[in-house]
Amino acid sequence: MVSSFDFDLSPAFMALIEGHDLRIVRTNKSFEEHTSHRECIGKTVPEAFPELVEAGIVARMRHVLETGESSIGRRIRLEFREPGSGAEPALPAEPVVRYVNFALQPMREADGTLCGLCVHGVDITAEVEATESIRRHARAAELVLRHSRDLICTVNEGGRIVQASAASEQILGFRPSEIEGLRYMEFVHPDDRSLLHRMDRRLRGGGDVRPFTARFMNRVGGTVHMNLSLNWSDADGMLIAVGRDVTRDTIRDARYRTLVETAHDGIWLINASAETRFVNQRMADMLGCNTQDLAGRKVFEFVHPADRARMRARFEAREQGVHDTYEVRFKRQDGAVIWCRVAASPHYNENGEYDGALGMVADISDTKRAEAELRRAKEQAEDLARLKSSILSNMSHELRTPLTSIIGYADVLVDESTGNTHELARIIRQGGKRLQSTLDSVLAMAQIESGSTQLRFSEIDIASCIRDVVALHAVDAEEKGLTLRLGEGAGDDDPDATTSGGLIAVADEGAVMRVLTNLVANAIKFTTSGEVVVSAGVASTRIWCKVTDTGVGISPDFLPHVFDEFRQESHGLSREHVGVGLGLSICRRLVDLMRGEITVESTLNTGTTFTVHLPAAMFTPGGGRREPGIGSRGHPDADASPPRSSPSGTGFRITM
Repeated sequence: MVSSFDFDLSPAFMALIEGHDLRIVRTNKSFEEHTSHRECIGKTVPEAFPELVEAGIVARMRHVLETGESSIGRRIRLEFREPGSGAEPALPAEPVVRYVNFALQPMREADGTLCGLCVHGVDITAEVEATESIRRHARAAELVLRHSRDLICTVNEGGRIVQASAASEQILGFRPSEIEGLRYMEFVHPDDRSLLHRMDRRLRGGGDVRPFTARFMNRVGGTVHMNLSLNWSDADGMLIAVGRDVTRDTIRDARYRTLVETAHDGIWLINASAETRFVNQRMADMLGCNTQDLAGRKVFEFVHPADRARMRARFEAREQGVHDTYEVRFKRQDGAVIWCRVAASPHYNENGEYDGALGMVADISDTKRAEAELRRAKEQAEDLARLKSSILSNMSHELRTPLTSIIGYADVLVDESTGNTHELARIIRQGGKRLQSTLDSVLAMAQIESGSTQLRFSEIDIASCIRDVVALHAVDAEEKGLTLRLGEGAGDDDPDATTSGGLIAVADEGAVMRVLTNLVANAIKFTTSGEVVVSAGVASTRIWCKVTDTGVGISPDFLPHVFDEFRQESHGLSREHVGVGLGLSICRRLVDLMRGEITVESTLNTGTTFTVHLPAAMFTPGGGRREPGIGSRGHPDADASPPRSSPSGTGFRITM
């Protein structure tokens, strides 16, 4: 777990974000510094950082929240515009360009529900700029090579020159047209022809040939030393040879020496005995010593003891031509341990013979630390989520006891008082019951999130439940001048409710009553005129219940969030209806626990229909009820009903 101290002082910038609207709830000091102390706590990410919308990070955040999949190591380019000083006329602010490695990790509640995400960012601007500098040098080198007078030839399978560059005239004294169609071996020095034959065979056999030096003969019989790079193209059946006249050209060594010494990665060349032949300054700096200290020393002296055996095995594979990339720990001269990523390949001498290995070494210690911090931050966020649920549950219980007394005494005062005292007592009772309803919802949600909700499955008559709920809310509907009635399948005399055993579902009766009560109460609350209709029926192996109203409806923008916790379409001081936004969330959770489904259809200013689907009790072909069964996950099977209720009607219980 990351402590608050670690979180605040982490060199990486970190932020905790909650909710589907991506609201920022916490940042560390590094985050504030990287964002120029921009006010962001309590704001959504798009509000506080519109730059992240343009960069596509907001879309990835939403993807992480929707899928629960982490997004690790995504590099982006950001432009932050700083505000002017105010002392001078306003001028367009120069953008501050930053390169950042973003990691997005989902945060979950104790029951696995996604509740937010942890943003972890590492500023890699310096690294990117250094890499771009190296690339610019590489492009400059490539440009020089393209326009240099190197000899470039393509040779067919028969060993004849197909095409040659204009440099052939300067290097060998022959124009391209004079050597095209001739065998290239005619121009090789007699003493080096066996070497060229060996390299040729290795290439054609799928082997690898490193650059090497060979002698050629020019038009007047003189010897030309050329550094050759050979490649074989299977697709074209061609040998591509690039030769540079190294007898006169000394520029190459200086140029490549500069590239090697300014490289951001370490370069380590060792011989066949694993002794150091060359290291660049970056490699020496990584190990905390100078280049002279490393000369002749074996690479294994600097490898962490726990990694030496693995490193030796990889080194021995170089002689077989193996190239690979791996992570290993090195020990610096001062004893500190650093994590490195090594891209290693075999090295060959100018005669094409194996003589050691070459490694490109990158220090990834910061990345390793960042990964560890991200894991600790995730664990901390999960612990905080569990703590939140525990606190909600405990506080709800602590508040319920005195609240029960308040409501009880208010009831007495309402019955025994008159005038202003009666009205005040009525207000106290009304407020107490509203608070009690809120606490009940919070406690129910906390119990569901903590996994302590116990459901008792049995065969229940859905039509009977609907009639009870409608009777319970009849007075509320009448007070608002609404018609609350039973629809299809829910009436006492409806054939669907009385034949074939009635509308019998496999569910927890208390949970079903709570869901229906919430839906009907909501329908009455959000309907000012017209009616609320509750109906039911059977569809295949499902019992469906519908609550339809002619109320205000739900806007298309809010419809996807209607089951979100603590979400209401109207909010703030302008809210038209009371509530904390938990009723529908609880309905969805309870229906899910009963292996059912709840859906909503709504048209703004026309009305809304909520539909609940629950598993139906199954029947034998003869009309009798079949013996029930339990599914593999402890839920009633889709193809089997639960055991028949005992005489007491308790059925069986599943602890969720």
